[in-house]
Amino acid sequence: HNFHFSNLYFHSILAHSTMVALTKSTTQFLAWTASKGIETPLDLNERSDGSRYTTAKVDLDNTSNILQVPISACITSDSLDGLAERLAYERNLESKSEFK
Repeated sequence: HNFHFSNLYFHSILAHSTMVALTKSTTQFLAWTASKGIETPLDLNERSDGSRYTTAKVDLDNTSNILQVPISACITSDSLDGLAERLAYERNLESKSEFK
């Protein structure tokens, strides 16, 4: 199963931005998303102040999927309590967590 998010009213605000080289943490995040099979037609960029924004690689309309995430890349549970426990477990794993 994959989650699909449509491009409803999606906007990138680029005013007053200066694009810089991606930081190590952003590069690691992008490598992690690729390893999990997460797909998007968006590029992640950084400004000189460290904030991040996205730009579209292709023209998008209101039927476009902007994010496709395999269920295996998600932390899930059948209940809110179970989800809280799973999140706490992953947090306690620190750098050993596959979601870190």
